[in-house]
Amino acid sequence: MDTATASALLSRDDMFVDLVSFKWLMADMGCWIDLPRMRYDTAYACECASRGLSARCSVLQQRSRELLSLLAAPVAMEPTLNDLGARMQR
Repeated sequence: MDTATASALLSRDDMFVDLVSFKWLMADMGCWIDLPRMRYDTAYACECASRGLSARCSVLQQRSRELLSLLAAPVAMEPTLNDLGARMQR
């Protein structure tokens, strides 16, 4: 997915709630997340999600994998609003 498309995906309001959840899971691990930057800087978002993969918390590991898969998804495979909410609720 190109940077502009990924940034647009992370900027949507429905994703913001999921990113806030991710932020607090990361905070529990001792990592501070800059949400505004995460919404426009795809490389930063990938870096943060990659850090979450090393967490002991299985929920954070799962959220990190989901975020990385969203960022890596080709444009044609971009999930719908309903798919995103359902995927992040698992």
